[in-house]
Amino acid sequence: MRKLECKGCGANLWWNGEDPLLTCAVCGSQYFIDDNNQIPQEIIQLNKTIKLASDHIRAGHFGEAVRLISPLVSQFPSDKRLYELLIRACTKDYTCCSIEDSYTRKIASDSWDSLARLGGITNQMRAYSMRKCSDTQDKNKGMITVGFFFLFLAALSSMIAGISWVTSHYLLALLFCGGVLGSLYYAFICLYGGIIKIRNEKEKRTLNPFEQQKEVN
Repeated sequence: MRKLECKGCGANLWWNGEDPLLTCAVCGSQYFIDDNNQIPQEIIQLNKTIKLASDHIRAGHFGEAVRLISPLVSQFPSDKRLYELLIRACTKDYTCCSIEDSYTRKIASDSWDSLARLGGITNQMRAYSMRKCSDTQDKNKGMITVGFFFLFLAALSSMIAGISWVTSHYLLALLFCGGVLGSLYYAFICLYGGIIKIRNEKEKRTLNPFEQQKEVN
């Protein structure tokens, strides 16, 4: 066993001489041992940048974290930590459920897809996706509520139209008949649209939540 030092936090790393990948149990920094049994400088710099970006996210400097990490994705395309940091930065550490800026949303969407291909979707990301679906479902349930309101208006208009016809107020009866038809039309639109969207959201819960937001927009 060979003792090395983590450049991120200073903790001890023990290398067995076989596995080229070392992961710090304290800060999560990863190191690839080269053919000379040394940690390459670019890996050391990568871990320092990742730690710095994480510090920026904790401090709320999300734009700075994106600026630091984005150029590294093309150099280390299989490093899951980079994509997760980009998603954290774009979503303000999973607190922002609606990303209005299209450029930021694209970064988050591409990072999610890359993590999915690498098998790196975390429980925190799944929880974030579920929360976004829940927010959308609340809006769809609101549509259904409006649909029932129009059904109530249709029933009320129908009753008034019947009374008007019986009392020989034919013009008023015809007007309320038109109200019945209009209310039923809007009730169908709201109820059908809300129910279909809720069903579709349930099917999409495992998909890229940023692509779903693009479809909604």
